[in-house]
Amino acid sequence: MQEKRKKMLAFLLLMVVAAMLVPLGKAKAAGAGLTVTKIDYETEELTVTSTSSDSYLYYSDAKRKKWECAGAFTAGTFVLDISWVSKTKDYVLVLKGDKSGEISVTLPKQDRSFKAKYNFLEEKLTYEGLAQGREVFWRKADSTVWQKVGMNGDKLDTATLEAFRRFYARGATLYLRAGQAAGTGTSAGARPSKEVKLALAKQASAPNLTVKHPGTVTVNDKQEYKLETAADWTAITEKTLDIAKVATAAYGANGVDTKILIRVAATEKKLPSASATLTVLAQEEAPKPETAGGNIEPGFANASTLLFTLKEIKDSEEKEVIIEKPSAKNPYEYTVVEAGEQLKDDATWTAITSETVKISQEKAPTGATVHIRKKGRLESTLVWQPESLSYQFVVGDYPGGGTLSVAADSDTSAVTMKADGVLSIVKQEGAPAKDLNFDIALGKEFSDTDVKEITCGGKQLKFTSTKDAGVIHVKITDTSAYETAVTTRGEEQAVKITLKNGEVIDKAVLTVLSGAKVKVKKTFTVTHGLTPGESYEFVVEPGLTFPKNGEEYAKTNVEKLTFMGEDITDYTLVTENGAYKITLTTAHFDRFFQNYGVDLDKEYPLTIVMSNGQKLTEGVSIKLHEDVTIENIISKSMTAGGLLEKEDKYRTFTITCSKDVKISNVGELTWNNQDISMQATKVGDVITITFETDAFKNLTPGTGTVTAPIIFTIKYGDGKQSQASQIYWLTLSPAPNPAP
Repeated sequence: MQEKRKKMLAFLLLMVVAAMLVPLGKAKAAGAGLTVTKIDYETEELTVTSTSSDSYLYYSDAKRKKWECAGAFTAGTFVLDISWVSKTKDYVLVLKGDKSGEISVTLPKQDRSFKAKYNFLEEKLTYEGLAQGREVFWRKADSTVWQKVGMNGDKLDTATLEAFRRFYARGATLYLRAGQAAGTGTSAGARPSKEVKLALAKQASAPNLTVKHPGTVTVNDKQEYKLETAADWTAITEKTLDIAKVATAAYGANGVDTKILIRVAATEKKLPSASATLTVLAQEEAPKPETAGGNIEPGFANASTLLFTLKEIKDSEEKEVIIEKPSAKNPYEYTVVEAGEQLKDDATWTAITSETVKISQEKAPTGATVHIRKKGRLESTLVWQPESLSYQFVVGDYPGGGTLSVAADSDTSAVTMKADGVLSIVKQEGAPAKDLNFDIALGKEFSDTDVKEITCGGKQLKFTSTKDAGVIHVKITDTSAYETAVTTRGEEQAVKITLKNGEVIDKAVLTVLSGAKVKVKKTFTVTHGLTPGESYEFVVEPGLTFPKNGEEYAKTNVEKLTFMGEDITDYTLVTENGAYKITLTTAHFDRFFQNYGVDLDKEYPLTIVMSNGQKLTEGVSIKLHEDVTIENIISKSMTAGGLLEKEDKYRTFTITCSKDVKISNVGELTWNNQDISMQATKVGDVITITFETDAFKNLTPGTGTVTAPIIFTIKYGDGKQSQASQIYWLTLSPAPNPAP
């Protein structure tokens, strides 16, 4: 029985082993014969080969519930479309043949971790999520063609970099992705990554360049520059770019046209701007003097001034300009270098924009060197012509200038030559300039010049001049502008004599002697015909005059008094402490009330004429006053023996007293010292005067026509009287001779 059980157990064990061995053999037999030789994710195709003479290929997913016939093998190969396979997750694809068993391959999902970044400053691509060994591809947004990103080490290769640079001008949108890793049956590889967007922004326009004299370009620290022939750009750190220091090849005798490129530098996130190109023309040769075929004529304007003439030069037929003269559009410039010194880069140059330029001896002394060159200029907005090389003139000895001397017809007490060679002119204040004459001897170099102006204290002295044999004869004719503006007296003041050639002679002085003056300024009110008359007193301090007695000048005397253009005589003059006390009375001014149109109560100057011709018009003034007023002055004319035309039979005046005068009556009316009958009545402070115009028939003018006022004599209660004459004016002509 045991033996039987042992046999039974042995059989069961064999059955189990047999059961286990049969499935293992089928899987191996089934899988054998099919191989996945290639998985291409670009074309989205999977290639299967069969070594078991399979006629058809079948496929399913991991669940194997539904099998699809892919199609028939061709020569043992089948290419399966896998574009329908989802890219968002891993997918198990199961394959079998009609003879071969199953095989499976897991198609990976698309990688979404890939990122790309473009560094515009270094023109370099950097990545995240890129598996080692994977290549990167790019395409334009409007293209389906992918191109490999070529690399040269860690930098873009030339072809890729040039392709990217072509997009700078207009900008472009690119897409990048990591390329596939093609798979096989043993390794499924990897799909291309998800595309990432990369924007190449449009390149900014070239910066606007501002070029300024003396050859600088306005820039900023966001920009960079290079010569057109240079490979590398140089960062700018200053606010200006010195053209001469950058475009060195343009300068010197063998200079050549040179171009400087300037742009806004790139940043990591921004392209460099387009480049602005400044063309620097080759430096021109130095201007030449006339003796060498050029246009510069050096010389002297006067004894203390250099003169350079820069002429326009035409061809032999005088048709075409070969060398232009200086102008605002064609400027030259100069600088002066002291003897023993060298021209410095930072020298200060002065513009020359006219045909002539003058340089003073003070600025360019003997031994100094004057450099003249054409000024740097913009030929157009972005074309700079540098300053030319410079012409050099070494300053020699200056020629002699004008010398002063006392003229033969001068007043030698007023014009003298001092020991130090300075011409001294002494002038009496207020007196006319007379015989203040001197001569200027000219060197032969400047014998054609004359006097332009003479000033003292910044004020013009009037003069006349004549010239003969290289000598200018000068006569000072008026110094009033100086005397009015400058109050300094008795002290020497520098005189500046300027010749027409620009020479300044400063070896002369003017001394104005103190003039006479009224000690205390006064204004007197003179009442017409006041009896008894009042007196008016003022003091005149004398001035200084010639001749000179030892060290002292003589004093001036009062020569006469004038008022309203007429002399006043019989005044009283007394000398007290070297001054003159003058006394006048009312009677001195009565006749002036008979001047038609005189303004009452207005200040009129009393002119004091001194013995040296000085006229004092300020200090004493007179107000002419009358104690009664009438609103309108009347003026009539008639012939002797006749009535006034359209005159009423009676003429009536109403006289109003001033507030502080009490008039008792009107005593009489006169015209030209002839009485006119009248009647006067007084009511309160108002007097009414009536007279018949027929009374004029008895008036006679004498031998000619006379215009005179009717004079009203006013009587006061205290016995005094005054007169009023500015009321009624009468012009009377002689009666015609009777017919024969």
